[in-house]
Amino acid sequence: MSERRASDDAAVRDEAIRRWHELLRETPSDDRGLQLLRRISVGNRRVFVVARPFLMTPVRYEQERLACTLVGSALSKLSAAIWRDPSLLDELGVSDAERELVTIDPGFAELDVTDRFDGFVSKRLGFVELQGGAPGGVGLVDAAAKAFMETSVFEQVTGEYDFLPLEALGPLREALLETWREWGGAGDPTIGIVDWYDAPLLPEFELVRDSLRAAGLQALIADPRSLRFESGRLRQDSESIDLVYRRLTIFDTIARPDDTRALVDAARAGAVCVVNPYASDVMGHKSVFALLTDSSMDLGLTEAERNAVHNHVPWTRRLTAVATPGHDAVSTEYVVEHRADLVIKPAHGFEGHGVHLGWETEPKKWEGVVAKAAGSDYIVQKRVGAHREAFPRDEPGFPLQRYYVDTDPFVFRRRMGSVLVRLSTEGITNVAAGGSVVPSFLVFPR
Repeated sequence: MSERRASDDAAVRDEAIRRWHELLRETPSDDRGLQLLRRISVGNRRVFVVARPFLMTPVRYEQERLACTLVGSALSKLSAAIWRDPSLLDELGVSDAERELVTIDPGFAELDVTDRFDGFVSKRLGFVELQGGAPGGVGLVDAAAKAFMETSVFEQVTGEYDFLPLEALGPLREALLETWREWGGAGDPTIGIVDWYDAPLLPEFELVRDSLRAAGLQALIADPRSLRFESGRLRQDSESIDLVYRRLTIFDTIARPDDTRALVDAARAGAVCVVNPYASDVMGHKSVFALLTDSSMDLGLTEAERNAVHNHVPWTRRLTAVATPGHDAVSTEYVVEHRADLVIKPAHGFEGHGVHLGWETEPKKWEGVVAKAAGSDYIVQKRVGAHREAFPRDEPGFPLQRYYVDTDPFVFRRRMGSVLVRLSTEGITNVAAGGSVVPSFLVFPR
């Protein structure tokens, strides 16, 4: 795409945002679309607190799609290397309990059916983590996109620009069915969305279930405690489940073996198609990027894949008191000295817990963080520049507030689909601290 075209796309986006904000000032607080948006909650907490979606240019979308494709291909080769050499599981910090689950044969080759590449965009796109397993947000972004399309602002602004919502539920359904057929399934499966009934994301599971049912599929939500593995079939009450859309984390499975035994036994027996399989959780370890960016690893990457890793994956290392022989080493002295360019975070953390940004941490405190982390399961990663953008808060007057923008493409069987965008007033993207989630729309000139 030419530089002029990229510039034109950016100008169209900027003008569309300006018009959205202008029209929003005339929008009543009881606007139907905004009311729908306010009803979407997770754990009794609103997650959509701004009144505009993220607008993306076609050029930007194509850049992210290409980056996801090439980095995803490199990760596939790393995954193959790990299964050829299980000793690499030690370098990822995979526990014995995890090994028992991740080594279950899923019955199909494409382990990562649904992934989310979490990243930031400043001068370039940088992925800081890969959310393997079954990442959250799939149903929420589609529900929010539909709500925004019901707003009076959307109705007016589409007279001047064309918008295309980047939806996730359709690509998810296609990925589930493709995996079902690869597994050897015939016809349409009965799909069980499996997690605890009191899981915070239960409202999202309901959105996924309703979408599957609307497409003519049998779908239900099942708490693992309600499942039975009998006569070679996984069942909830009288219903047999053919395909499990697993939202239950591997750590919950390990922590509560009695409650999850039916699911694990059925998976181990090959009696049910599990998406994503437990094997996919390996690629969700934050230390995966330490192997991917390690110059001593020969993964057989193409030149395009190597360039994509170099351009889009920040240098990452496990932070250990003693350097690992045979691999690129990092000393605690180096981490202390380069505080302003580094992030320290737990290799198995969630929701921003335990993350320390060097440039926001006092030197003495940073030294303490490094000393403590070096004896635990932490990684150190080079800083990725973050973009900030003004969004109107959904409150009287729709005041503009600047947020850090975290861009997280969903990838379904290595194909990029929707893009979840998280907004936060802090350097660590944390929705619980007052941030927001927004869906993404492509914007085109009329």
